[in-house]
Amino acid sequence: MNLKIITPLEVFDVSDVDKIYAEGLEGYFTVLPKHADYVSSLTTSVFRFLKSGKESVFAVDGGVFVKVGSNVSLAVRHIIKGNDLLDLKKRMEEEFKEIDDNERKTKTVLASLEGNIAKLLLELGSEV
Repeated sequence: MNLKIITPLEVFDVSDVDKIYAEGLEGYFTVLPKHADYVSSLTTSVFRFLKSGKESVFAVDGGVFVKVGSNVSLAVRHIIKGNDLLDLKKRMEEEFKEIDDNERKTKTVLASLEGNIAKLLLELGSEV
């Protein structure tokens, strides 16, 4: 099978994929080259594929999986590649920590902006 992984920033092409493992809304599934065409909405989960006996492991943040003939497309918002499941777990923890830090900074900036807007509105109200 030919696998195309599409993110908002990159496109990855992998040829000669032997087997694909993913998790959709209906549960885990495996796709082999001669399987019927298939479409699934993916959950935030682990996505794996085998090529020449070597496994590649990813964490995906939801997405859409489409198999048509020997072509498989995976469109995802965010993907993290790991060398194995333990490495993937470590990389996901790092990514989530970074996301949490960014969210905390964003909330601080928004609170400051809201305070400044409220202050300006009070000043405008006293001028009228």
